[in-house]
Amino acid sequence: RVRIALETRQHILAINKKNGDLARAKTFSETILNSMDDAIVVLNESDSSVVDANIVFQEKVGKSLGELVGAPCYETGREPFHPFYPCNAHTPSCILSTTITSGNTNYQEFQHGYEQNGKRYTKIITIPIKRPGKKADHILLISRDVTQARLLQDRLRHLAFHDVLTGLPNRQLFYDRIHQSLAMSHR
Repeated sequence: RVRIALETRQHILAINKKNGDLARAKTFSETILNSMDDAIVVLNESDSSVVDANIVFQEKVGKSLGELVGAPCYETGREPFHPFYPCNAHTPSCILSTTITSGNTNYQEFQHGYEQNGKRYTKIITIPIKRPGKKADHILLISRDVTQARLLQDRLRHLAFHDVLTGLPNRQLFYDRIHQSLAMSHR
């Protein structure tokens, strides 16, 4: 009896240690996710429902984690500002569908919504979460606002092809259009 009691106590201590390790790992991962500037959400591969989301994602879509968990990703946001609209995992062009089908990480940039300052650009990265030797059962989705970078690229492109003083097209734009026309005529 004493031996059984000692073994039971050792098992209970081992279980408590494992539970403590799991709680520390959960706290650690939540701290990392919530310290990111990007909106991050973990989705169930089978139905694209939300499993977990960081604070940034919750703020972007205007919902608490309790409201998000279990909801399909395409029903989580405020249209037209939210990056999944009008996409869902069953739409062939959806980045989730592409990730599920290929099993690979995918990147897409979306232009969506209009705010006071104009268009918004979002880069979506989807990463399948795989266990060794198995297919993905979850997808990590990272949503990054790339509006400022896109606007800077557009401005630089305009400056490269237009006169700074007059705003008129320059010689470089003329050469670019000639090359495009020649390339199209050879097709």
